[in-house]
Amino acid sequence: MSTNNGWSQVYISGLAQSVLPNNDELETMLEERYDLATDTDLHWAGLGSSIVKRADDGACRGYAFLSFLSLEGATRAIEKINAAGLLKAELSNLKKKPKKKETKGSGDLPNIRLRRQRKAPAAKHPVIVSSNGRRTGLGNKTK
Repeated sequence: MSTNNGWSQVYISGLAQSVLPNNDELETMLEERYDLATDTDLHWAGLGSSIVKRADDGACRGYAFLSFLSLEGATRAIEKINAAGLLKAELSNLKKKPKKKETKGSGDLPNIRLRRQRKAPAAKHPVIVSSNGRRTGLGNKTK
């Protein structure tokens, strides 16, 4: 269900997959056919708030999204559109945004990139240790 700060989007499918009508004409046609602007109970967001999905060649992909200012208005519009039987309407599903990973202890530091603590470098050459536990310093010396 697509609701965000009180507004909702309705997914409309069954539109003709053609270049005509353009977005404004299609939106006006939907508004007139289903009384979106005159029915005050629908709380339609108005002309210019709809999204018509189009292919690269400009043809309608057969679906659009209408925006409503309330969930109740969106639900009433869905009932009205589905009752007419020409198009299918349902509440739109929001795409879930991936959650950002938080580094340990970064709760107090938003938007700061923390680097991993580096490990101690490995010894480049072996160190020779005498039997009494002292380093002789004679590791990788050649004569």
